[in-house]
Amino acid sequence: MRRRSFGVAAGAACICAYFLYFTIEGIGAGFAQDEPMNLYRAWTHSSWEHLRDIVCFWRNSDMFRPAGSAFYRAAYRLFGFDSVPYRIACHLLLLCNWRWRAQWPGD
Repeated sequence: MRRRSFGVAAGAACICAYFLYFTIEGIGAGFAQDEPMNLYRAWTHSSWEHLRDIVCFWRNSDMFRPAGSAFYRAAYRLFGFDSVPYRIACHLLLLCNWRWRAQWPGD
């Protein structure tokens, strides 16, 4: 069993290294053209409106992608207008999604 755990960890490390090899330069990239617009739109609604629209997803709302807006709002409050922390957070989200997807049974 211990040998299998090592193999799984080694495989995960190889996948992460492969991912970072192709994406590491993107961390230093600036904002895309639509990201300042998304940051502005995130500030036009309060944090409570973001939370309400995330939880009450069936409601009709003028907010576009409330979870993404909540991410932009929180990241701007923490890091300001610096694109590197945004990119690092996006890479971490991708890594978490990959790990979550790996746990799905039946594939």
